[in-house]
Parts: sequence; C-alpha cells; structure tokens
Amino acid sequence: MRKNQSEFFSPVDVAGIEDKYMDQLGKLDMVITEGSFLRKGGMLRKDKDTGQIFGHTGIPDLVKMFTPFTNHIVIIHFGSWFMKDVEKGKEKIKRLGNKNLKIEAACDGQEFEI
Repeated sequence: MRKNQSEFFSPVDVAGIEDKYMDQLGKLDMVITEGSFLRKGGMLRKDKDTGQIFGHTGIPDLVKMFTPFTNHIVIIHFGSWFMKDVEKGKEKIKRLGNKNLKIEAACDGQEFEI
C-alpha cells in the first residue's frame, strides 16, 4: 500500500506505447500527456527505412489508451488547433471526460493536487 505517495505518468510526443510498457503502468493518480492533435488518429507517420512509427497520437486515442490506468488526465503541449481559440479548446478537452474521468487542459503556472 502506498502512503503519502502519488503516481503519475507524463509521456509527450506520443506515437504509441508498446504493450510491454503499458502493462507496467498500474493504477495512476494522473496522466499528463500531449494535445498536439484533437482529431482521432492524430498525425502518425512511418519511417520508410526503419518502419518505425513517429508523430503524435490524437487526444481521443490517448484518452482511450490511458483511461484504464487513471481517472484524471491533464493535457499539455498543445497544437495550433488549441491556440486558435483557447477557451473553446479547453471545453472540447473537458467534454472528452465523464463523471468517472476528469480531463482538463493545463494552463501556464497551474498547480495540480494529486
């Protein structure tokens, strides 16, 4: 049992996470991840020589990926879609959550209690 400890995970520039690493996450108090693309699928590319995937997974995909591990997701590292209308962007992110899952956009200087 943890005492006075919080656990969080903060991947950014996520193209994907291998299952062998996802299986190690366990229960997290918070996931702090990127918001480069709001659209499902994001923007992923494949290196033609190595076959390695790179880019940015979409926020809906990240939410789906991390929901089994946490009930609180904070989005950082925003793409231009967010900067066009910050308040509207915050609302779009918040609507991805539900009564069991809090999703919020981070702001400069914001402090989080976990």
